[in-house]
Amino acid sequence: MKIQKFSVVLDGDGRNIIEEDYSRDYNGSDRLDTPAKIVAVMEEVFRLSDRAEEYMYLICMNAGCKPVCLFEVSHGTHDSALVGKRKIFVRVCCAGLRTLWLSITILMGWRNRLGRICG
Repeated sequence: MKIQKFSVVLDGDGRNIIEEDYSRDYNGSDRLDTPAKIVAVMEEVFRLSDRAEEYMYLICMNAGCKPVCLFEVSHGTHDSALVGKRKIFVRVCCAGLRTLWLSITILMGWRNRLGRICG
């Protein structure tokens, strides 16, 4: 499976569009239907347990729980990461998907906190 990380940029007319930042092949499961599989992908692809700051990633998936795109929505300091609702939902609307997961690094060991928002 190909893991693709995107960013939101403005086009010539000032509209939000997404563009690819990073792409990597992942040899694990094609479906991210359990929190354990999501943690495995985030650890292998982004090495989140080695990060010194707080990160929040948004994983947009299709109805079959296959990831279509990932976004880094927040990169904070050693003890906080701020993100607004608009930042999350602009990315979901640009991706055109209905299911999303947020993966947040917490600097308390290796654990990632996962939360399903909708879908």
